[in-house]
Amino acid sequence: MQTKRLTTLFIAAMAVWLTGYLSPIPALAQDECCVPGGPFGDGSDGDVEVPRGIIFLLEPGMNYRNVTVKPGGMLDTRGHLLLVCGTLTNEGTITDTVNGGDGGDGGDGGAGADPLLNNPPPHSPPCKERGVYCTDGEPGEPGKVPRVPQAGRGGDGGGGGGGGGGAWAWKGSPKEADADGGDGGDGSPGGRGGGYVRIYAFHFKNPSPGVIHANGGPGFKAKDAPQPAQPAQPPNCGAEYYKSEDPPIYDIAGGGGGGGAGGDGGDGGTVEIYTRFELKEKGQVTARGGLGGKGGKEGGGHCLIYGAFTGGHSSGCEGAGCAGDGGDGEHRRNRCSGNGTPGCNGSPGKDGNVEIKYQCPPEDNKKHLKKLKCRRKCNGLVIAKVKKAVPGASLYFCLDDPPDRCDYVVVNEKGKAKKKWCDAGSGEHTVRVHCCGWKGDVTCP
Repeated sequence: MQTKRLTTLFIAAMAVWLTGYLSPIPALAQDECCVPGGPFGDGSDGDVEVPRGIIFLLEPGMNYRNVTVKPGGMLDTRGHLLLVCGTLTNEGTITDTVNGGDGGDGGDGGAGADPLLNNPPPHSPPCKERGVYCTDGEPGEPGKVPRVPQAGRGGDGGGGGGGGGGAWAWKGSPKEADADGGDGGDGSPGGRGGGYVRIYAFHFKNPSPGVIHANGGPGFKAKDAPQPAQPAQPPNCGAEYYKSEDPPIYDIAGGGGGGGAGGDGGDGGTVEIYTRFELKEKGQVTARGGLGGKGGKEGGGHCLIYGAFTGGHSSGCEGAGCAGDGGDGEHRRNRCSGNGTPGCNGSPGKDGNVEIKYQCPPEDNKKHLKKLKCRRKCNGLVIAKVKKAVPGASLYFCLDDPPDRCDYVVVNEKGKAKKKWCDAGSGEHTVRVHCCGWKGDVTCP
């Protein structure tokens, strides 16, 4: 009995010396994670509130304690890391307007035919510079690459619509009269690519109507081809109709221009959020591709009654890409000059990425901070191990209070991390895992 009692006392003493005791998780103070070098910054730049109607531009290298974005307010990170070691409350909008690629410019629409070259620009409204025959629409420019690879590429610009063909009539030679084709509509620019939004916030609240996004911008609407010019009306850039009033009476008409193509939407960028615990109020966190712009309407032609027995007409020209083609001119009796075709809508941009990482699992201290030990090596070797943590998280281990005894340890794929301190010295020591609220005590001899 005496031997058994001594053995029990010895084991209990060794437990105090080697293993230590874990304290329950404490209530975290406001400044728990505001530590130099901590994952959420040190809070040295204080608090910020963004009221309704204000756009707050984030400067690089800022360390905030608390940030509040009110409904109707906007925080533009401009691609910089937003560090908040206290609480980030967003009821407005957080985005990045800088890093996404610009949308490509739209292509110009083709010019309508002017068979007699008797209508040089400018018309009213100004028309495109015309030749005897119409011209094809020009392709849009490709979208620009983003400033950083995590942001979205800009949408391609839409192509221009083709110009309409012309018609002419003569009494012998030369040609006596003509009817111009209509101009094609211009293609529209593509949308801007989404940005790269990075947020590291200890406490994070994003209740509705809060929005955090790296969405691509929508493509712009393309220009419509001019509508046909009407008899007895001021000339415009649409298909013309001409009727002779002197015998023999005849009429001719140009073809309508094609509608421009809508610009493509910009690609979505990236949203990265790193916070302490899983979000309960996520609001809207998106990185969607932008919608394609609407295509332009076609220009119309005219129907003939008499036609021109001695005359001719030219074909309409092609639109670039999926922009509309121009219609043919017409000089034959009881026929109509061609309408152009409408331009297509732009394509939507590709969706980007949303990634939300958590620093700590939302359970108490006893489940994670395990096996605190102090061994006799190197004047007190303190060993702290963490289990069942979030793989990939950077845990900030500290021994006692001096900041020089703190260091980051990345949790491995099995959810484990370990930190050692040599030369801890004898006596009581406290190990803390900052930002998670975990701590334990250990005694070195």
